Amino acid sequence: MGLQKLTAYLKNKYATNTLWILVGRAFEMLLTMVVGILVARYMTESEYGYYNYALSIATIFAVLSNLGLANIVTKYIVNQEADESEVLGSALLLKLIGGVFSVAAAMLFAVLLGNSKTSLLYVLIACVPILIKSLDVISFYFDAKVLSKYNVMAKTMGIVASNLLKLLVVILHWNIMWIYFSLLFDATIFVSLLYVHFQRKGKTAIWKWSKNKIVVKSLFKESWPLMFTGIIYVFYLKIDQVMIKDLLNASELGHYSAAVKLSATWYTIPWLITGSLFPALLNALKKNVALFNERFSLLCQGLYLLAIIAIIPISFLADWLIEFLFSGKYNQAGLILQIHVWSSVFIFIGYAGSKWLIAKNLQRIALINMCIGAVLNVALNYWLIPIMGIEGAAYVTLVTQALTFIVMPVFFAASRELFFVQIQAFFKAITIVYPVKKVLKILKERS
Repeated sequence: MGLQKLTAYLKNKYATNTLWILVGRAFEMLLTMVVGILVARYMTESEYGYYNYALSIATIFAVLSNLGLANIVTKYIVNQEADESEVLGSALLLKLIGGVFSVAAAMLFAVLLGNSKTSLLYVLIACVPILIKSLDVISFYFDAKVLSKYNVMAKTMGIVASNLLKLLVVILHWNIMWIYFSLLFDATIFVSLLYVHFQRKGKTAIWKWSKNKIVVKSLFKESWPLMFTGIIYVFYLKIDQVMIKDLLNASELGHYSAAVKLSATWYTIPWLITGSLFPALLNALKKNVALFNERFSLLCQGLYLLAIIAIIPISFLADWLIEFLFSGKYNQAGLILQIHVWSSVFIFIGYAGSKWLIAKNLQRIALINMCIGAVLNVALNYWLIPIMGIEGAAYVTLVTQALTFIVMPVFFAASRELFFVQIQAFFKAITIVYPVKKVLKILKERS
């Protein structure tokens, strides 16, 4: 790409918007990982287990407050389907109601699991940001106007402030309660800066937003299926940590969480790649199916290679990594990391598979697969955790991810093709030569 083309590309508002998102994500991922390791080293295994337990419950129920509104509100603003003030005011009302319901449901869930008063307090503090972040409906406006830089700046400042507080706790040996309060710090700064940017754009103050019953009903009607899918997905990812604490103890969860944090570090990469290439897949499908299949296969091959490149060194160096990063703590985490990291193969390819299903208007199959996978995950964890401990939970994650994202599509006639494309892509990927030659050919054709 020549200098003139590069300059023109960077001046494009969509390219600039995407660049802001990519840079923001990369920075957040790096900062959170580094500070997260320091926090894990500072806490005892049991304290770290309780911390991740509270976060897991809050994360599962936070999806209820989001109501799947992000994409729907953005669409309404872009298409001017209603007055901006009415859309934002109606979305805020829904999020506030959802937030109250989410916190209440999370606390009831924690009580029913028989948690102590201290553990319930941790869960409550972790859940309060759900209510605070009801104001993040402003971020939907910025997404609609292709001004994601304001979202990124607000979110980054919140994360930086939160992590600085965590660093102070570690350096000055403060009470670990401040680590929980950092979650409130993060949410408050995030929504406050969003509002500041919103006001600087000369937009209507929050208290002047109007609510429209018709818009409220319409938003909820369109968003609830997305909310349900999101709940299942997050439940799928987090329920193992909740079950480990309740079937074993918080200390065992601490070891497991230390491994999972490292294993899941790379999950942002396929999310960004598939998201940025999704328009290319859709355009290819409009032209002809053969071109779509070729591009999708190449995407799968690249994701397989990226996963394998990350997995192999981590598998061999797992024990050393745990020893080096956590300074002799979490000695059980090495084995868990060796097992759990292999689920990255299926997570990576699962992101691609979800795009294939959306492109073919087969979201229903994706939801069914996710529901079946979640049920299997809970059942197998309930069976294996008491027998094999946290090692059993790691194997359950590996098996259920493979079944959900690779095997289950074969049971539906409409998605059976996805199964065969993903399998063929795997064997092409491990040759390395084939995907490299295809990429070089595409670059040569565009030069």
